[in-house]
Amino acid sequence: MESHVQRRRRIAVAAASYILLVYLRQKLRKRKRQYWVKTIFKNRLEYGTRLYKELIYEGAEANFARTTANQFDLLCSLLENKIRKNDTNYRDDITVKERLLLTLRFLASGDSYVSLQYLFRVSKQSISEIVPEVCEAIIDVLKDYVKMPSNEEEWLAVSQEFDEKWNFPHVLGAMDGKHVVLQAPFNSGNDYDNYKLFPSIVLFALVDANYRLSRARRFVENAFGVLSSSYRVLRKPMLLEPEKATKVVLATVYLYNYLRSNSNLRVPQAARHFITNGAIVWQNEYQ
Repeated sequence: MESHVQRRRRIAVAAASYILLVYLRQKLRKRKRQYWVKTIFKNRLEYGTRLYKELIYEGAEANFARTTANQFDLLCSLLENKIRKNDTNYRDDITVKERLLLTLRFLASGDSYVSLQYLFRVSKQSISEIVPEVCEAIIDVLKDYVKMPSNEEEWLAVSQEFDEKWNFPHVLGAMDGKHVVLQAPFNSGNDYDNYKLFPSIVLFALVDANYRLSRARRFVENAFGVLSSSYRVLRKPMLLEPEKATKVVLATVYLYNYLRSNSNLRVPQAARHFITNGAIVWQNEYQ
């Protein structure tokens, strides 16, 4: 029969064992926490931040991001206050240049977030937050580059341009829409299905005669063609919710107008288009 002393000793040993077990569990949890970033993403500072410099060195930045080095740096300065994040005690945050370059590559190629994460060494979860945020910032800072004429004189100037360039009088603009294909949103049924029975959002545009693309009745169709040739994300089904997809589409429009409209900037060679015998021709240098 167990004595009183033996019973107290057994209870003390059990209590000590329990306390030791709790301590070891807590220590193990803390030890595991230092591996919360996957190995491939730990190399971002060595690899991901070097990508931009390598692109410039090879002269490939215009093809990769549809902007020259100078244009890219200027965009960074415009967006910096809106997309910069602070470092934390656990990691250095993704820089403004990385955020912008990643977003521009997504717009230019339409590659999936999974594909981009291996190129930039940034997780797809972070990319899913970065792209909409940067697109929204682009729309905000470049808002003056997409606007309607505001008075009678400006409308008449557009009409005169159509008449002088294309012998098509009394025209205030060419209007059309483009379906941008989406992955069907969850629980949406057929709310986003178009008349061709696939889900999409519609880019509806009114363009003037500064595009110089074809004859008057085909201005807007060719404008969509040039836009989607420069930003191929518009050619692929977007695996995004409609709200985020809308930001992506608008960002391509604002960026393209910005590069064309600013007197100090020019559309990169890889994104230029020209006319031969009255027909539009696109350069096929895109990767």
